[in-house]
Amino acid sequence: MRLNGTRQILTLIAGLGTCFAASAASAPKGADPHSQWKLIETYCFDCHNTEDWAGSVAFDTMSVDTIPEEAKVWETTVKKLKGGLMPPAGSAQPSREEALQLASFLETTLDTSLEKPYVGHIPLRRLNRREYANAIRDLIGLEINPATYLPDDEVKDGFDTDAAGLRVTPTFLDQAVSSAREIVPLIGRACTAETESPTVREMSARVARPSRAISARPF
Repeated sequence: MRLNGTRQILTLIAGLGTCFAASAASAPKGADPHSQWKLIETYCFDCHNTEDWAGSVAFDTMSVDTIPEEAKVWETTVKKLKGGLMPPAGSAQPSREEALQLASFLETTLDTSLEKPYVGHIPLRRLNRREYANAIRDLIGLEINPATYLPDDEVKDGFDTDAAGLRVTPTFLDQAVSSAREIVPLIGRACTAETESPTVREMSARVARPSRAISARPF
């Protein structure tokens, strides 16, 4: 039983070193987004592309899913669509109804994104050393110096929680397992120290000592 318990603790501690934290936000979906984007491809790509860069905008580098990320560009687009300024005179034109539908779609998409702002892509990451030590303390009640067991965390702009620098490499995984092997015996010694205190010994003796009244009963 003790061996199985030790293995479980070892697995838990090693796993703490590779725990992940992640969050993600997705762009809101408008009504029939792909057909609306098709209008942009048909009437806007000829000028607003990576070769011509009309208005310093290249719609062919964007997609319907990234509209909230380019809010200023699309707000200007909405104004020009409503004012009949886009596409410019002499170019192929959508019907007035199509232009207003596209403007409405863009407005709805941008307004919806404000309710759930796009925060970018945050990749999965492991715990840093500080978080690792805090997790050990909270779960097991053992204070450790994480610098003794794990390598330095990459600090970016004063933060040690940058996901790009907190990846699980084979080398780090080996260190996490090794640290777990070293921490498990500390837990055992801490438990032994507690049980050897006079108060704990006295309580244990009282529990272990059989009661005469109870032992005298036939059942």
